[in-house]
Amino acid sequence: PAAAASLLGRPVAEARPLLAELAAAHLLTEPAPGRYGWHDLLRAYARRLFRAAGRPAALRRLFDHYLHTAFAAERLLLPYRDPIDPAPPARGAAVVPPADTDAATAWLAANRPALLAAVDAAAEAGLDVHAWQLAWSLTTFLHRQGRWDELAHALTTALDAGQRLGDRLAQAHLHRELALALCQLGRHDEASAHLRRAGRLFSAAADRIGQAGTLLYLGWLSEQRGDRRAALEHDEHALALFTAAGHKAGQARALNAVGWDHAQLGEHDRAVERCREALDLHQALGNGPGEARAWDSLGYALHHLARHDEALTCFGHALELYRRDDDRYCEAETLTHAGDTQLAAGRTDAAREAWQAALRILDTLGHPDAADVRARLS
Repeated sequence: PAAAASLLGRPVAEARPLLAELAAAHLLTEPAPGRYGWHDLLRAYARRLFRAAGRPAALRRLFDHYLHTAFAAERLLLPYRDPIDPAPPARGAAVVPPADTDAATAWLAANRPALLAAVDAAAEAGLDVHAWQLAWSLTTFLHRQGRWDELAHALTTALDAGQRLGDRLAQAHLHRELALALCQLGRHDEASAHLRRAGRLFSAAADRIGQAGTLLYLGWLSEQRGDRRAALEHDEHALALFTAAGHKAGQARALNAVGWDHAQLGEHDRAVERCREALDLHQALGNGPGEARAWDSLGYALHHLARHDEALTCFGHALELYRRDDDRYCEAETLTHAGDTQLAAGRTDAAREAWQAALRILDTLGHPDAADVRARLS
């Protein structure tokens, strides 16, 4: 109803009875309460009428509805992400911000096909600002759902829009986010090229926070390629930049990344120290997603110090937070770590149970990590 009201430029309360009337006359379908669609022939006919009439203001209101509602949902999902600044919505666009994180996730899930189509449609209509800002607003949700193919497509469309606009800072953000999606898809060389481009653009804009965030992504990419020492160097550089800028949320992220790097290098006591610093800072900020990552990293380091029960307690805290946020990939990652710890503690059945739960998620996501978990089970 809010999308239809935006097309009409009328309040949602006026759109609802019109939708009900069309559905009663079988000109619209209502597959679920409050969700409307079209029969194929009627959709094609309506599209021809709409294009013939030429309704750019209506399209602008519709895309404003999707952009501003998605942006409000994104801010609930990851409030410590450095935000963009969308222009105010046009008069008549219906924006109904979700009430909480559960409502935000539910709205994004229900509207995901329309939101992805809107990125392409906005670009086709020449509304390039809407295209790139909407793709940016979908990033956290699509990452948590493991929909990296969809995210990579949306961000590629968005990057083209940012280049047509000549907006270099937008391009920097989009290169960086696209790199993360490509890295999850195993396309490391492409990811590296995008991160190098992002770094140059942030440097040209003298954006130290942008540079620091890009260094964290470079650290993660280096780890994925097996170069753990390079990962530590990137993450320590990011930590220095965030600390100098007084950016506490970034500092906490970088501390956790540095702790994880030390664990990967076998320096587990140092890892525990850094991860606890990150955990304390995330908790002080009230940053639940960051806290979850710190709990997982801390548990991983404790596992390698044979402090198995402490490690499992950490993993339990991480899983609680990931499940609250419906962060499926990270939940699977922590379940895998928990299974490793259960096996090390001699609890074979508990290890198998954790790995089976991780495998169910990874198979659903189509993620290559499923092969590693399947090997553990076999």
